[in-house]
Amino acid sequence: MQRILIIFILSFFYSLLGSSKIRVENIKELISNRKDFSGIITNLEVSPIDRNLITFEVNNKKGKDHYIVLYNLSSKKHIKIRASQIGNEKAGRRTTKYSRGVEWLPGENFFAFYGVGTNGKYNIYFCNILDKKLRTKFAYKFFKMEIPQNKKVEYLHPVFSEYGNKMYCTIKKNDDDSNIGVMENFREMFENKKFEGNKIKKLIDKNFVQLNPKPITAFGKEMIAYTSFTAPRFTRLSRNKIQNYCKYQIIIRDIESEEEYIVDNLDGFSNLDYEWSQNGRYFYYFKAIPKNKTPRDLIESKNNIVNLHGVQIYDFMDNFNIAKLKGKNGNILLEDISPTTIVPLNDFDILVTGGIESLKIIYFSLYDWFANDYNDGFTLRDIENSSFPCVSENKIRFINSGFNKFGRKINIIFEGNLTYNKDDRNIKKIEHKVEKYKENIEKENAHKKELKAKLNKSKETIKKFKEDLKEIDASTAYYNNVLETKEKEMKGLEFSLNDKKQRLSDLENSINLLKRKNGKLETKRDKELYNENKIEHKVEKYKENIEKENANKKEVKVKLDRNKETIKKLEEDLKEIDVSTVYYNDVLETKEKEMKDLEFSLDDKRKRLLDLENSINLLKRKKIEWEVKRDKELYNGNRIKILELKIKEEINNLKMIEQQIKSEQLVISSNKSIVETYTSQKKLKEVFLESEIDILNELRKK
Repeated sequence: MQRILIIFILSFFYSLLGSSKIRVENIKELISNRKDFSGIITNLEVSPIDRNLITFEVNNKKGKDHYIVLYNLSSKKHIKIRASQIGNEKAGRRTTKYSRGVEWLPGENFFAFYGVGTNGKYNIYFCNILDKKLRTKFAYKFFKMEIPQNKKVEYLHPVFSEYGNKMYCTIKKNDDDSNIGVMENFREMFENKKFEGNKIKKLIDKNFVQLNPKPITAFGKEMIAYTSFTAPRFTRLSRNKIQNYCKYQIIIRDIESEEEYIVDNLDGFSNLDYEWSQNGRYFYYFKAIPKNKTPRDLIESKNNIVNLHGVQIYDFMDNFNIAKLKGKNGNILLEDISPTTIVPLNDFDILVTGGIESLKIIYFSLYDWFANDYNDGFTLRDIENSSFPCVSENKIRFINSGFNKFGRKINIIFEGNLTYNKDDRNIKKIEHKVEKYKENIEKENAHKKELKAKLNKSKETIKKFKEDLKEIDASTAYYNNVLETKEKEMKGLEFSLNDKKQRLSDLENSINLLKRKNGKLETKRDKELYNENKIEHKVEKYKENIEKENANKKEVKVKLDRNKETIKKLEEDLKEIDVSTVYYNDVLETKEKEMKDLEFSLDDKRKRLLDLENSINLLKRKKIEWEVKRDKELYNGNRIKILELKIKEEINNLKMIEQQIKSEQLVISSNKSIVETYTSQKKLKEVFLESEIDILNELRKK
């Protein structure tokens, strides 16, 4: 780890050594004022793979129409994009047409944005560019986030991770309740062109409002910066909404460990922009001055005086720290600026909007860390009222806004080349710093060698202690055997001593008797006394040896107690291992039971599937039978219609016959025979008609 740290420090200062001052030269107009884009132009962005494709936002009609323009600089073709024209939802209450927040997917001609749809709710939309020249209406295709009907939420602020694998966004419930969400595996959805809102999971869920996520990968970690409000943003008075003076924090979160670090506590009438450096080691943000230092007229107009601040991020030996950058005026890097955009030019230098809305480059790569000072940078003083810059390779584009002689708002998009000019004085300073760091690294290496030597010594002492422990174990066994033999010898000596004391008393009695009898016995008594003294001297020596053996025995007992304690600890560890094995065996059994239950449920579902298939086959059969019946009924219906037509024809014929009868009666009243024939024909026809009517009624009943 220490070697990695040394390599990082060296690479850091060698990168500074190669750093240089950035200049903006050869500035020219790209898009002059056009009637197509009447209004305020903001938020200029460029495609990551085609420098000719740009997007910007236009706000006109007093803020009631805010749309996105996709523009090709080579073909001069453009598309106006409004979220309210995408989809087929029913129109909602909101009348404002609002679309903004373009975020290009890394490595693709594809971008996301958010806006108010036809249903009056915010949602995330996507634009896939098929023809970068934008020559026809088939050059692009729109998609939208599919939100389930039961979800009463809105999605805003889409932003992609470094390689576009994830998409972060803001999940809004109401004005004072929103959270940060993440859509995993975004690339799969991009390939399938199907974006499901129910796959957005809550990443950060706190009280009040969290919004504006900005992810980065640095120090081998995936991190995200976001804004978290600590109080409600609005106060509701009857039907009106009044904006509060907001209190919020900028927080950096480690996504894997879920640890959070507060960058700064802020307040103001609105949350301001912030941005990472390209390598993630620096973090820059706009901060309003406190309310008690803000002039009253600005508070009444709900405006703030804004300064630029920054922090440096350290992650040495898995210790994550944040240190505020120092400028000429304490923690303020740049005073009283227009808080539009922060654009990182490299790992250190940034591009911001100056105090009179002129672009300003700040050279943090030439920062004097000992004097807490930085080079002021290069300002585009010739082109004021410039803002919303974007950088692509060695090109810079920015918007210049103003008024013409008739008082109308005009917008011009400029382009310039970024060039690099080396500064020898600063390089010498950095070389001096590098030499100092080399000396520190050599000291660290020497200290590292000392630590290695100490480690080797400690390893040798540990080996010796292990050998001594083995010798102590062997000596304890030996001394236990010696103790047993010595105890047996002591018992024998005590027995012999008692025996000799008894004999001595017997001798003293005999000596007293012999003294009276014969004086010669005195010499024998002296010999016995001499022998007794000898025996007592030997007993004292044996006692001394026994005391020494007892002392040795105590030392051995102490060592044995230590060994017993170690054995107890090992037994406790073994018990813990047994408990853990029992626990994991139980877990295994429960998992096996769950697997069996799942298999049983799977079999059950298969049976249900077979039942469903059988029921489907039955339904198909019934359907066929029903179709056969329906065909029969249709056949009977057609037959009824034919009979009805026949009956109508017979009725008409009957009327004709009646007319003929009347005429014949008038003409040939005398010819009764003819009349009778006609009347008989009439009767026959009537009988035939009644039979046909009966048949018709029977068919209707059927």
